[in-house]
Amino acid sequence: MTTTLILKILSVISLSSVKFLFAAPTSIALGFSFIETVILCIIGGSLGVLVFTFSSKYVYKIIDFTTKPFRSKKKISKKKNGNQLAEKIAKKYGLVGLSIVTPSIISIPIGTLLAIKLFPDKKKVISFLIFSVIIWALILASAGDYLVDYFDL
Repeated sequence: MTTTLILKILSVISLSSVKFLFAAPTSIALGFSFIETVILCIIGGSLGVLVFTFSSKYVYKIIDFTTKPFRSKKKISKKKNGNQLAEKIAKKYGLVGLSIVTPSIISIPIGTLLAIKLFPDKKKVISFLIFSVIIWALILASAGDYLVDYFDL
């Protein structure tokens, strides 16, 4: 196994763990087959879910520590900010809805951190998110493989 191949594999796995939507097209562009793309995307996405699940406690501590000096002491009006809107969507559609949009529309880190904050059962969150990663890996790799064949790239 050459150094170039190892770097390609690590780049697809790293990209899958952070911004899953771009991992399958990148993998296909790097010359990996359909099966290799699916496997690499599943490995990377699953690692991302696990890393951000088990580091969520520390991430929230860092966010709280860094934003504390900037918080106002006054009561803030009931404006909808991004967090409240995301929580509303998660409460309306539940963990299933959040799992569906996490790998594709929002990133794995944000979706995982939000899921852990709203749904305390880590085993359930992990299983739903990894199942979603598997389904999206198949969908995105299939779409990428089809487009490569269609456009004869």
